Amino acid sequence: MLQYYQSGKRLHFPNGCPPDIYRLILECWDMDPYRRKKPQAIMRDVNQILYQGILTLLFQRVAILIQFLLITL
Repeated sequence: MLQYYQSGKRLHFPNGCPPDIYRLILECWDMDPYRRKKPQAIMRDVNQILYQGILTLLFQRVAILIQFLLITL
């Protein structure tokens, strides 16, 4: 596995994995240890991804509610 990593190869993009999460994973696997994400930066990015997901879900729910209200008026 170490030779695989040292050759620059990385695991393939997992099915169903959000692109933001995979990008974060790749940043954690940087060959240069000084360029790898630090734990605080990882937590910040994960929180930001979750927050964006919550906002997206909220906007979708509001859009559905508005459509329902427009139909019933």
